[in-house]
Amino acid sequence: MGSWRSAWLCGALAGCVVVEGAQDTDPDRDAPPGLIDTDDRCALTTWRTVGGPFLATWCGPCHGTAVLPADRQGAPEGVVLDTEDDAHRWADRIVVRALGDAPTMPPVGAPDADTRAQMAAYLACLAGEDDSVPSGR
Repeated sequence: MGSWRSAWLCGALAGCVVVEGAQDTDPDRDAPPGLIDTDDRCALTTWRTVGGPFLATWCGPCHGTAVLPADRQGAPEGVVLDTEDDAHRWADRIVVRALGDAPTMPPVGAPDADTRAQMAAYLACLAGEDDSVPSGR
């Protein structure tokens, strides 16, 4: 899976992820070449890798700025989930409606438990609730 420049990152999230082009360039590390050992899950759980793709896939079809009112499936026009600022603004509601124990969003189809857990980790990092990032990230 991936190219020779890919690295498997395990333990930073709930499972492993492949990061294209990631390389371990520290020759003093005990890790095999190409394997990145990190305790900073927030370095991997970013808008580009988790937040943006999650919102675009699971929320954007009804909560995007480009969605016509007639196509919003009842989503309030003021609830837009296109940007990282939107994710931060609506994080509490995203957690309750899409990531909690009994998610009600999206109303049809849903991300699997691992995808929801990654989004929850992203929102925690965004809010500065992870010890590895300063508050207000």
